[in-house]
Amino acid sequence: MKKFFFKFTLWIILILSAFLLQNNLCRMIPFFQTAPNLLLIVTFSLGFLRGKVTGMMTGLVCGLLLDAFSGGILGANVLAFIYIGYLNGLLSRILVNDMILLPLCLSVINEICYSLYSYVVRVLLIGKTNVWDYVKTIMLPELILTVFCTVILYGIIMTVNRRLGAKEKEGENRIA
Repeated sequence: MKKFFFKFTLWIILILSAFLLQNNLCRMIPFFQTAPNLLLIVTFSLGFLRGKVTGMMTGLVCGLLLDAFSGGILGANVLAFIYIGYLNGLLSRILVNDMILLPLCLSVINEICYSLYSYVVRVLLIGKTNVWDYVKTIMLPELILTVFCTVILYGIIMTVNRRLGAKEKEGENRIA
């Protein structure tokens, strides 16, 4: 129970830190028109490293945070983030998560899917149909920043995950 509480607290701190950085610190830098999607990185990383249940729970919390503070349609981000966490969690059984190239490819795919989903839910339903303008001003800069931040954030998450896994195995060996 103590280990579960420690992991849960650690992941909540990670999610809240990513949320605060995404919404506050990145907006202070004047030459950025958009911010990297750190919550997307956290969701797909935890889903890919810990499995589909952890990915879905992380997606639920990240989506609720975004929906609660964005003022948009409640549940739109929740649905997208839960699917992202689940699909990346399915990949955790198939693919090796030690390389950095695979998470970068997953970051690109997830960011493109999420940006297209956001375009349909937020922009296209309003009646604006200029896709090229959306890609040029929002989607492409956010994609570049998200991929850059994936290198740093995924490395941190992977290191913490390895240490937690080592402590779990050490505790299992003590019991046996």
